Amino acid sequence: MENIILIGFMGTGKTIIGRRLADRLKWDFVDTDSEIERVTGKTIPQIFKQLGEARFRSEEKLVVKRLSKEKHLVVATGGGIVLDSENVSCLKENGILICLTADPETILKRVKAGRNRPLLSGTEDLKQKIEELLSVRSQAYGAADLNIDTSFDDPDQVVEKIIQNLQECHKMSAPEDIYLDLAERSYHIYIGQGLINSVGCYLKDLNLGKSVLMVSNPKVFGLYGDLVKEKLSAAGYRVIPALAPDSEEAKSLDIAGELYDLAYNNELDRQSVVVALGGGVVGDLAGFVAATYMRGIAFVQLPTTLLAQVDSSVGGKVAVNHPRGKNIIGAFYQPKLVLSDIDLISTLDDRELRTGLAEVIKCAVIADHEFFSWLFDHIGDLLDRQPEALARAISASCKIKAEVVQEDETERGRRAILNFGHTVGHAIEALSGYNLYRHGEAVAIGMAVESRLANIIGILTQEEENRILGLIKKTGLPSELPGQIPIDQILLSILKDKKVIDREYTFALPVRIGRAEVIKGVPEEALLSVFKK
Repeated sequence: MENIILIGFMGTGKTIIGRRLADRLKWDFVDTDSEIERVTGKTIPQIFKQLGEARFRSEEKLVVKRLSKEKHLVVATGGGIVLDSENVSCLKENGILICLTADPETILKRVKAGRNRPLLSGTEDLKQKIEELLSVRSQAYGAADLNIDTSFDDPDQVVEKIIQNLQECHKMSAPEDIYLDLAERSYHIYIGQGLINSVGCYLKDLNLGKSVLMVSNPKVFGLYGDLVKEKLSAAGYRVIPALAPDSEEAKSLDIAGELYDLAYNNELDRQSVVVALGGGVVGDLAGFVAATYMRGIAFVQLPTTLLAQVDSSVGGKVAVNHPRGKNIIGAFYQPKLVLSDIDLISTLDDRELRTGLAEVIKCAVIADHEFFSWLFDHIGDLLDRQPEALARAISASCKIKAEVVQEDETERGRRAILNFGHTVGHAIEALSGYNLYRHGEAVAIGMAVESRLANIIGILTQEEENRILGLIKKTGLPSELPGQIPIDQILLSILKDKKVIDREYTFALPVRIGRAEVIKGVPEEALLSVFKK
């Protein structure tokens, strides 16, 4: 279902209910009569009087053809639109037809109170005319997939009935809504399909400024940039695209400086918004710019990779890299909103998909034994990109991260468990120049190494180490240290990691599947034993 089409007789509430339904779903609303008036420059009564009903129906058909090619619309149609079988076929191609009904007495009251209706003009017995038209159109209205009576309920009740009926017949599923509660920095994480089509509606609900710096990279912008720009522009936003390189090198002070220049030259002020359209690199860079431009402006995440949807877009860590270390220059700066559209994952290559699954595995290992078992049984569904499996994996991962961040926003305690796999992983990334492995691949190696370390120091059983390594390998991720990086360099890099305390080796390690702890003072001998395996 791409669109919801409201059909039915005049006075059944298609326009008012359509508007409220669109607001509820964060979709765009279109009234076919209003579209015809916009195109012709005449009111509906003027068209009927000056040009005739045939011209009106011709314009109506053109509007239907155009709308049937769009997505995520709630469309309120004219009462007679279904009399043309071509209109019905066109509307049903990408939409579900819902017929709003009402008894003749209710319709009579509503049309008397409403605007002039051309088909009722000049009629003395309005009720009889309504009954005659209803009789003629009853068969055409039978094309509807659902029928909802609006005679007795107020519009909001009708909207809830529509949503309930659509959910019960599996025609739609509402996006998952995860609320990250951080007092005045709280925000929603929405997870679902097709959300990118409603980005303008979601932003409008935030009541932010009307200028947007949209940070992306050439590849992602080529796929989704025009669509996002169109939706934001239609919602009244001025959009300034800003493209960064499609690589880890984009996370630099030099690139951030270029974005500051672009924002300043386009007169972005403290009411403006930075929108990150891309993966983790784009999100980290855009978030860093938002956190520091004019001492902080609003920031919205539109993550386009699985890795970003389950990890970097959630929790407010933003940063750029330093030549000697990853994410050394950064801040804790929460977004105003995260929209994770599952449909965007369809464009990822297999390697990038597996990269994201590394962070999913991490979440399961540190916080949810049942989720880990589910992953082990359903990793094939995730690799096949099955939407229901992806939705569950993303939702579970975000809930785990949200719960940890709510408890420890600035990583002074429990939040450090989210670094499982990252201490070794970041060292590998930095020492290989950020071009040998993708982030998730380095984290996978880090999880494998750190699970072995946990076993060697006696806090994780051999059986559970094997289970963790088994899932990493089953996902198709690497699990062995690269031979070309000297061990002494890895040790030195680990000592420079942000998580090091008093220059002692410090790791987030699993003590069992479903629980991790921060272990300070890990002996160097244990590390050497792991690295030499």
